[in-house]
Amino acid sequence: MTVRCFSSVCLLLSLFAIKVSAAQISPEQNLQDITAKYQKTCTSEQCENQIKKMKKFARWRDPKAQLLVGTAYLYGDGIEQDIEKALYWLNRAAYDNSNDTKYSLKAFQMMSKIYKEGIGVEVDSEKSEKYTNKLLEKQYGPTVYAKAIALLKLNKVDEGITLLKQASENKYKPATYILARMFQLGNYTEQNIETSALYYQKIATSNYKDSKSQLASLINQISKSQSHDTTLVTSLTSTLNMELIDVTANKLEIQDNMSLTLKRLNKNRGKYTAATGSRIKGRSCGQTSNSCAGKGEADLNEGEVEESNNEN
Repeated sequence: MTVRCFSSVCLLLSLFAIKVSAAQISPEQNLQDITAKYQKTCTSEQCENQIKKMKKFARWRDPKAQLLVGTAYLYGDGIEQDIEKALYWLNRAAYDNSNDTKYSLKAFQMMSKIYKEGIGVEVDSEKSEKYTNKLLEKQYGPTVYAKAIALLKLNKVDEGITLLKQASENKYKPATYILARMFQLGNYTEQNIETSALYYQKIATSNYKDSKSQLASLINQISKSQSHDTTLVTSLTSTLNMELIDVTANKLEIQDNMSLTLKRLNKNRGKYTAATGSRIKGRSCGQTSNSCAGKGEADLNEGEVEESNNEN
């Protein structure tokens, strides 16, 4: 089969090639660049105080709190920017939690990018690859998708499509969308508008990009075929006619989630029991100068211990 690539699919793939080598830019400049593009949301005194409270739950090994604190340090959002502390808390979010929460996986992804591109630190390909491999093992959608795109660019079509399908099965919408386009246009695979429609159907319910209009067009094409599957057309049409209620925010912002997260953590604070923490009767974990987190790959360093003790 002749491999073809054209139109929007090729454009999507080509965007991955248009990158300046990280080695050409200093770590400090890379950090400044991503900070400049980031819209800070924690600008009020109230939010800054909430970040301080969030650090208490981060020390108590809550993965979302650790990720939020690490992100705040990375961008200097509501707290003084500090790449070392950002990596410390991202490392804690990644390794302190054995159940591979979405926050843990996101932390691995962020650290992989930081070390791959040299954001505030020297490029470390070994560390970046280590974190990437962990994400691939866990079939983390964004990482599997990026790997698939890289394989397609190397003309490793079968491997690339297999990974795209894996990412799509894990509900990563960009993978589902590009698969829909591939089967619609016959890019890298044989054209199959029924298969394309089924992929568009998966993301039309969330109104992803132009999936609804693309699905409507394909339904029209399928219906014109004398041998079309009426059950399929009925199912696709039903999805298209669903009333969509978009309740998803455009992006997860620190300030938007801070109050709700703290409310949840305070409500469930009873579950945060001392692992290496308080031995004083009547004093819960975190109310003494001892750290509540167990030791592991992300052990506290001396600077963080001092900071933790000063806050309690």
